[in-house]
Amino acid sequence: KTSRSNMIRSKVLAQKSDEELQQEFISTSSAQKQATTAAANFLAQLRVRDEMTMRTKQKLEQSVSDLKSCKQTIDAQDAEIRTLKEKLAKYEEFVHDFENIAKKHAYICMLKD
Repeated sequence: KTSRSNMIRSKVLAQKSDEELQQEFISTSSAQKQATTAAANFLAQLRVRDEMTMRTKQKLEQSVSDLKSCKQTIDAQDAEIRTLKEKLAKYEEFVHDFENIAKKHAYICMLKD
């Protein structure tokens, strides 16, 4: 009876060991799955951030391009303004000369009378 009892006990211990080993395997497997899921989530977040960074970079590059275009437009308008100021100065000089000629002509006409 004792040997039969020992044999049953050995089988129960052996079964417990197997169950414990199975449980350890299950928890290790579960931990690996969790780690893999966490790593996949982290990589997904990195991809999203990378996409956002690329979009931001593209927007900034477009803004720089737009600003360069605006600067070219402003420079062209500045050149046009300088040209118009030069023409205005010449026109004002012409008007001044014309006024002087008109005054001289009026003076000459007055002397003739």
